[in-house]
Amino acid sequence: MNTLKIVLIIFIVFLHHTAIGNTLKYITEKGEIRIGLRDNLRPFSFKDNNNNFNGFAYDIAKLFTEKLSTHLKKNIRLIPVKISTQNRFEKILKSEIDIEIGSTSYSYRREEIVDFSIIYFFSETSILGKKGEISNMNDLTNKVIGVTKNTTNQEYLLKFIKDSNIKIRKIVYLDEHFDSVEFLKQNKIDAFCSDRTILHGILQHLDKNKFHILNKPIGYEPYAFMMQENNSDFRDFVNNFIVWMLKSGNYFKIYKKWVSDLPVSPFLKSYFSVISYDLPKNW
Repeated sequence: MNTLKIVLIIFIVFLHHTAIGNTLKYITEKGEIRIGLRDNLRPFSFKDNNNNFNGFAYDIAKLFTEKLSTHLKKNIRLIPVKISTQNRFEKILKSEIDIEIGSTSYSYRREEIVDFSIIYFFSETSILGKKGEISNMNDLTNKVIGVTKNTTNQEYLLKFIKDSNIKIRKIVYLDEHFDSVEFLKQNKIDAFCSDRTILHGILQHLDKNKFHILNKPIGYEPYAFMMQENNSDFRDFVNNFIVWMLKSGNYFKIYKKWVSDLPVSPFLKSYFSVISYDLPKNW
């Protein structure tokens, strides 16, 4: 590679980082924040019958916008942007959203291309299957299992199959978690692998006399807000917001509203107590 090409690459990288490193400046100038939300991911975020967003993550997004308005001393408008499991990272990298709030799990590999807040929710990767046919993990032998592609669930499932030597018949890769509902109803898959919280939302669309969620986890999912890299001021505000939300009790009010039938894990409570650092009284 010649010197000119090297200089051009360095210049392009510099421009890229300069462009994405001013999230708070963009928000202040535009008077808006674009928050990525999925539209069919109960209980985190979904569209209601009036095509409006609702859910645990959406309520947090509204509270976040209110607190950001106070912080910037300017009214900031929330712009919900529909994202998908497959395009959420692209939306961040292309600066089409300023932050994503939902069920994206922190991982070392993902940290190499985007930035994350501190963890704000834990879930487990588990299996939803047919009652009477799948009672434990060994019953997955010779079964067809669905999983959403390009997710940490996929990674955990492949590792579990390899480590346990369970001989499944086939893995079916889906684009979105809730695609599994029709696949299960039509017997195209025998089981579906995802986060327990998401599986609980899926179960609401199925016959609970025919399907259930296995108790044994095959992996753990630490959820965090996702944003662009090189935005330390914005990331600091995000992390402070999460701590404030916990210390003020707002987090648990929203949790109770949307996830009341899934008690807060004692491990999550312990984690929250550890990360709850002191904030200024007027924060």
